[in-house]
Amino acid sequence: MCKLPVIFLMCSALVVSGCGPETAALGNVSLESKPSLSAPNAASTQSAMSAAMAQSMEHEHTMIQIPDGVPLPRLSTALSKDAKSGFNLTIQVQNFELEPPEAADSQQAVLEGHAHVYINGEKAYRAYGTHLHLPATLFKPGVNQVMVSLNDHDHNTWTKGSKMVMSTVVIDTESKEFIKHQFSSFALLLPDRS
Repeated sequence: MCKLPVIFLMCSALVVSGCGPETAALGNVSLESKPSLSAPNAASTQSAMSAAMAQSMEHEHTMIQIPDGVPLPRLSTALSKDAKSGFNLTIQVQNFELEPPEAADSQQAVLEGHAHVYINGEKAYRAYGTHLHLPATLFKPGVNQVMVSLNDHDHNTWTKGSKMVMSTVVIDTESKEFIKHQFSSFALLLPDRS
């Protein structure tokens, strides 16, 4: 089974690792030097990430466009170390109802479905709620990626244009300041405080 691409923060540049035979066979991705890369801007980073993820996800799930006139779902993730072992993931959404298929409501004004949680490109969980414990056994020592996508009840990944609704956190399990990078394609909107 092909994995999703893994995004690493290296030397101030995001490197998108594709889904190749090495990735699929090894079960992890090694960090390698890419001296010719320069730090991309946010727009080019999003385009590269969406294109690479869309290409890899074709192996497992299809994309579904958010209909015009429907509020754009927003997604952000937060990761904290668990007091005993592993990490606790919080999935924050706006304009989206996280729920199991049996709770589906076609009359709802916002999109609905569930989240897929990937660790280092491997699908680890399907989440119907906002809180999830990620056991330490799912992580390798050092740099790891946790990526969350929003999906409909048929497991299609919600997209707007060519952008997946996704959020990713890159961590280093061996560092006290373990969060190294965070990114959301459609981050939560903060309330206007003026």
